Amino acid sequence: MGSDLQVSSSVRLQLQPCCSVQYLWDHLTQRSRRRAAPPLPAAAPSRREGERERQSRTRPEKTWGLCPERRPAPAHSKSFHRPPTPSLGSVAALIVARLRRTARCFKYAIMPRVDADLKLDFKDVLFRPKRSSLQSRAEVELQRTFTFRNSRQTYRGVPVIAANMDTTGTFEIAQALSRYTLFTAIQKHYTVEDWKAFEAKSPECLEYVAASSGSSKSDLERLSSVLESVPGVRYICLDVANGYSKHFVDFVKIVREVS
Repeated sequence: MGSDLQVSSSVRLQLQPCCSVQYLWDHLTQRSRRRAAPPLPAAAPSRREGERERQSRTRPEKTWGLCPERRPAPAHSKSFHRPPTPSLGSVAALIVARLRRTARCFKYAIMPRVDADLKLDFKDVLFRPKRSSLQSRAEVELQRTFTFRNSRQTYRGVPVIAANMDTTGTFEIAQALSRYTLFTAIQKHYTVEDWKAFEAKSPECLEYVAASSGSSKSDLERLSSVLESVPGVRYICLDVANGYSKHFVDFVKIVREVS
């Protein structure tokens, strides 16, 4: 997997100059012009330049650092190149060679699947009130019953969850929210001893909490220890940055086997 990702990185670097056909055409035509441009004859030196040349012959040669070949050329040796227009056949051959190289790069690249279906954001969706026969807000029932697809277990409560951050996913928040059947995802930094003390102090709250875990090996070991020590915990919260990655999908399978 690591080698495939490295190939993809090199492919992106190799395909960067080929961002557009127009850029490719300009790049190849300029390169062919530089190759095909013959040097023009040098212009005749002027009187002042000839005098400077005679004076430079009588003076000792000056060294230019460690590279004498980098000595600047005299002014009269400057020449101007006029790049001729390259032939269409040479440019077409260069384009075909570059496209073949691009095709070989795409052969070994990892191309993600692009989902082109219509996507809606919060700014695209509005909630329209529905006609109701209720006379007061006190008659509204907030609790709902959910049946999980894989385990077929049921949960009944208010579908509001406190996030598993350090200051919100605490045992104290869980004790306060569980009175109203609100759910709390407990942050993952609690130890097994902390969970045992919470179970002994507030066993009625275990129905409305979830044990959180990351996707690393140490997180999985800590989660397994919590589930074994506190069997009353029925729910698990997996907290990762990229839920669409294949690594997360494989980790979910491992957690289901362990739990």
